[in-house]
Amino acid sequence: MNAPRVIVVEDERIVALNLCRTLTRLGYDATTIVSTGADALRCIVEQKPDVVLMDIHIDGDIDGIETAARIPPGLMLPVIYLTAYSEDATLDRARTTKPYGFLVKPFSERELHATITMALHRRSSDFAVYESEERLRLALAAAELGSWEIDAETGQIICKDHVGWLSDAAPRLVAESFRDFLPSVHAADRAKVEAAFEQVSVTAELCEVEFRKPVGDGNERWLRVIGRTFTSEMERRRRLLGVVRDITALKQREREQRASEQNYRDLISSIDGIVWEADLSRNLITYVSDSAQRLLGYTPEQWMIEPLFWERHLHPEDAAQAIAQHCVASAAAQSYESTYRMIDAKGDIIWIHEVVSSIAREGHAPLLRGVMVDISSLKKAETEIATASRRLIESEKRLAAILDTAAIGIVTVSEDLRIISFNREAERIFGYKAEAMIGETLDQLIPPPLAALHSAHMQSFLTADSVNREMGNWRTVSGRAADGRIIPLSTILSRVSVSGRSTMTAIMRDMTETQKAEQELLRLLNDRERAVEEAEEANLAKSSFLAIMSHELRTPLNAIIGFSELMEHELIGPIGNPTYAQYIRDIHQSGTLLLNHVNGILDLSRIESGKRDLRI
Repeated sequence: MNAPRVIVVEDERIVALNLCRTLTRLGYDATTIVSTGADALRCIVEQKPDVVLMDIHIDGDIDGIETAARIPPGLMLPVIYLTAYSEDATLDRARTTKPYGFLVKPFSERELHATITMALHRRSSDFAVYESEERLRLALAAAELGSWEIDAETGQIICKDHVGWLSDAAPRLVAESFRDFLPSVHAADRAKVEAAFEQVSVTAELCEVEFRKPVGDGNERWLRVIGRTFTSEMERRRRLLGVVRDITALKQREREQRASEQNYRDLISSIDGIVWEADLSRNLITYVSDSAQRLLGYTPEQWMIEPLFWERHLHPEDAAQAIAQHCVASAAAQSYESTYRMIDAKGDIIWIHEVVSSIAREGHAPLLRGVMVDISSLKKAETEIATASRRLIESEKRLAAILDTAAIGIVTVSEDLRIISFNREAERIFGYKAEAMIGETLDQLIPPPLAALHSAHMQSFLTADSVNREMGNWRTVSGRAADGRIIPLSTILSRVSVSGRSTMTAIMRDMTETQKAEQELLRLLNDRERAVEEAEEANLAKSSFLAIMSHELRTPLNAIIGFSELMEHELIGPIGNPTYAQYIRDIHQSGTLLLNHVNGILDLSRIESGKRDLRI
C-alpha cells in the first residue's frame, strides 16, 4: 500500500524541512515543499496529493487561505492549516474554505499524525458521500427527475433541477413558502396539491401528486412530485424531501394513446359483428367489443365475468358441435370457422358465423381472437331463395304442361335466333322432336328462298327500341316441315327483354286445313250459279263446318285463357320470376285474340244460317 502523499506549503525553509522529516518518520510521502500559493496550486494539480499542510502566512501575492479557496473542488483535497496566530478574524476567514483541521505552531508529532489521520479518514467518508451523491445525481438525470426540499421551519422550497423544470441544475430557491408556491399551480389542481402537502407534513408516508403548472402562451406543463418527511437527528430539523419529474410528454402520449384506443374501440364497435379475445391459460374471455350488446343484447361484462357464458347461450341443437369444434381447435392452437345459432337476451334465435384465429405467445398459452357476425338475414334469404326456387320449378313445370297442352305451336328463340323452347303442338306442325330442335337456328323451319328475308325481319324485330313488343296481328307465313312440305302458318310474334337480353316467341297455327276449307268454299261458290240448291247445301255445309271448327277452337282456348287468368292472378301461389308473368299475359292476350276471331267466325255462321240478324 502506497504511503499518503503530503505537500508542505511553508515559506520558512527550516520549519518545512523539519516538518518533512517528521512526516517521513511517521510513514508519509512528504518530498514536496513549496513556499508560495502559485507553486502550491501548480503542484497540487500535477501531483494530486492526499493531504496539503498549508501555512496561512506564506510568500507571494496570495496567502494560504486564498490558495486553499482556489483548489479545484473536484479534487476533494484535505487542507490542514498551519498557523502561529489564533485571532478570530483569521480563523473565521479560514473556516469559509472548510478545512480538515488546524495545527497551531508549535505542535507535537502526535498532534500532527492525529490531525492528518483524521483528515484522511474524513476525506474517505466525504468521497464515499460524493460518490453516493454522484450516483444519485446520475440516477435522477437518467430518470429525468429533479430533487426538491422544503424546510419545515422556514417553509422555503429548494429545488435542484435535472430535466429543465427550472433554468439550471444548481440548487435554487423556488418559493419562500409553500403558500407562495401554490398560486403558480393550475387552479384546478391546487386543492389536491394542498391536500398532498398537508398529508406529507403530518405523516411519514410516501406521497405522490400530479399537477399542471402554466408556463405562458396558454401552455401548461404536467409535473409529478413524490416525497416524504425526513427528520435529521444531527441537524435536529424536519424537512420534506422528494423528486419531481416533468411528465408533459407522458401525459401527451397518454392522451394520444387514449384517443387511439377510443378510435380503435369505435372502429371495433362499428363492425357489424362481435370482436372478442380469450386467454386459454386462464380459460377466460378477456375482451368483448361493445357491439355484443347491440347484436345479442348482452353487455361485454356479462361475457367476461362468467367463464361458460358463451356455452350457456348456444342453441341447444348446435351447442355440442360448436363446443367440440372450439375445444379441438383450441387444443391444437388452430384457427377455424364455425356457423351456429345463439339465443339473444330477448330469447330470439340469431345465426352466427364465427372466424377464430390462434395467436402464439412465447412461453405462454396462445390467445384466441375471433369475430362473430350475425348472418340471420343471410340464412333467411337462403331459405327464401330455396322456397322461391322450388316455386319457380313448380311454375315452370305448370307452364310447360300448359304449353304442351296448347292447341297452337309456340316456339321461343334467343337473340341469335336459336331455338330455346319448342312445344308439343310445334312438334306436330313441323314433324321435329323438341330435343332435336333446341339449339338449332330458326332457318331450319323456313323455306330456303324465304330464309334470308325471315331472318332479317326477325332480327329487326328483336333489336327494336321497345323492351317488350308484339307484332300486332296474325300474319300468314310459310314454314317447312321435316318431310319438306311447305306449311301455311298463321303467326304472331312477341318479344320480351329481361336484364338486357331479349327473347322472341312465335305463336303459330297450322293453316293447311283452313286453306283447304277456304278452297272448298271457293269451289262451292263457283258452283252456286249452276245449282242454287247445291250452293245452299254447300253454304249449309260451310256454316256447319264453321260452327264445328269454332266450337273445337273455343274448347282449348277456354282452357288456355282460364289457366292463364288463374296464373296471372296467382290464385294458387306466387309465380316468382317476372318473365313468366309476362309470358302468361302474352298467352292470355293471344288466347283472347284467337277467341275473338273464333267468335267472329261463329257469328258469321249464325248470320248466314239466319240465326242472328245483321244490324248496321
